Amino acid sequence: FKYKLDLYYTGYYGKQKEPTSNDWQSKINKVTSIQSIQSALEFFQVIEAAPPFQEVQNGFTYYWFKDDVYPSWEQCPGAFMLEFKDERPDDYVKEHPEDWLKIKCDYEAKIISLLMYWMGGTNEEFSNAAIGVVIKIRRARITIQLWYNQCETLNNLREPLATILKSEESIMHKIKMYSIDEVQQQSASNSRKSSRSNSRRSEQRSFSKDKSQQKNDQKRKDFKMK
Repeated sequence: FKYKLDLYYTGYYGKQKEPTSNDWQSKINKVTSIQSIQSALEFFQVIEAAPPFQEVQNGFTYYWFKDDVYPSWEQCPGAFMLEFKDERPDDYVKEHPEDWLKIKCDYEAKIISLLMYWMGGTNEEFSNAAIGVVIKIRRARITIQLWYNQCETLNNLREPLATILKSEESIMHKIKMYSIDEVQQQSASNSRKSSRSNSRRSEQRSFSKDKSQQKNDQKRKDFKMK
């Protein structure tokens, strides 16, 4: 391989149960903990050992990154990503689970081809610029993010990568470009909004509880007066 490669993942597969911790750092697992992937043989050995798409639970994410890059926004300042999404209606997934499973398997094969294309140096510009591939498996959506260390190559690589991932059966939405910094800022903003919303709901529950307690106290007082 032109570069060494590591695989991380977050999420659960098979019959695993989700622990109570919500800390992302405590959930990320490194599959290539002994040594990074350096050859096609080692790559397919890791593929065999990693949980396949059809066995992972909703919310599972794969992180394929060059060995000198840790898969986190904080470790990749100034980086950019191209994002592909294939999303199906909820009813389709519920009514056609076997078809959705087949779609997952098809994407798994495409990802393997993409990783081989990347690590094999078929396109030197792509191999040099790309630093990681993130694959998110959700209940009715598959998201593929290609992380790059420079923005000027993104438009040049947009079409060939879409060709690798796209098939006649897929519903591939338009490719979007983001900076990692923008994504991080948006995530922080969403977290603050969620915290404020939870705080308001907590205050409302507390207020309702106080009002209810006041009514009960008044009822007990009225009863004693009688």
